[in-house]
Amino acid sequence: MQYLHRNCKHIEFDISNTDIMYQHGDYLGVYPKNDIILVEKLAKYCGFDLDAHFSLSDAGLSELAPKIPHFFANPCTVRDALLSYCDLTKPPRRTMLKKMAEMAKDEEDKKRLLQLATSDPSGRSRTLFEKAVYYKNMLQLLAEFPSVELSFENILELTPALQCRYYSISSSPHVRNILTMR
Repeated sequence: MQYLHRNCKHIEFDISNTDIMYQHGDYLGVYPKNDIILVEKLAKYCGFDLDAHFSLSDAGLSELAPKIPHFFANPCTVRDALLSYCDLTKPPRRTMLKKMAEMAKDEEDKKRLLQLATSDPSGRSRTLFEKAVYYKNMLQLLAEFPSVELSFENILELTPALQCRYYSISSSPHVRNILTMR
């Protein structure tokens, strides 16, 4: 059986001058952000103005409202949305690949995307899928299939929302005022 490498970090926060209370074994939730360099490269590749403002009530975006996290600032800039709300590094879902295939202008890109989207998740097809797209971010995927042109609305629709990451607290509040996470 193949085991994935787990990345374990030891992080400490000095909370001595705060009102934060916790118990050993509690969790601390952290909302991640995408790498600004990835966001800037994606925006340049797609031709997005990072400083443009938009609202979910704008034409074409209102149907996305149920998918958008409750903390989504509305209105906000394209930069903020790509940095804080769209998970640009998550492996593509098969539904994303199918949608990209529909948008592909090149028949070879369309054929490959459909093949990847419909491949059997076991055996040889799974290996093909993983080698082809599983370890790629949104920008790498677009570069591999250059005939697919995505609008900002498409990015919002196709990418999952960034999820809160939870870390267990491994220190006791009775020993010292340092919150330790692993």
